[in-house]
Amino acid sequence: SRSTEEASGTPRYMAPEQFMGKWRDYGPGTDLYAVGIMAYQLASGELPFKGATFMMLAMAHINTAMPELTPRIAVPEGFGEWIRRMTMKKPGDRFQSAADAVWALSVFSSKAPLAR
Repeated sequence: SRSTEEASGTPRYMAPEQFMGKWRDYGPGTDLYAVGIMAYQLASGELPFKGATFMMLAMAHINTAMPELTPRIAVPEGFGEWIRRMTMKKPGDRFQSAADAVWALSVFSSKAPLAR
C-alpha cells in the first residue's frame, strides 16, 4: 500500500485527483478524464489547458473550467457536452465506466454532424 500521496501521470492529460495525489479517488473516471482531454485536442487542434510548468498545469486542471469546444472538424451534435462530462473536476461527476461513455457517444454519433 502507498504511505504517501504523490502526483503521477502525463501532466497535460492528468485528472485533478492525480495532480492532488488523491490515489484513493483513482478509477475508471481518471482514465476517462484523459480520454476527454484527448478528444478535445483531436477535435479542436489544441489542448484545453496550457501551462509551462507542472504547477501551472495542475492549477488549470484543478481550478479552471473546461473551455467551450470550438471544433476544427465536423463533430456530432452534443460532442462538446460529452467531453465536458468526461472532464468533470470530481471523479463521481464523470461517466462511471468506459461502457457508459461509449454508449453516450454512440447516441451523439447517430445524429448529423455539425459542419465546421
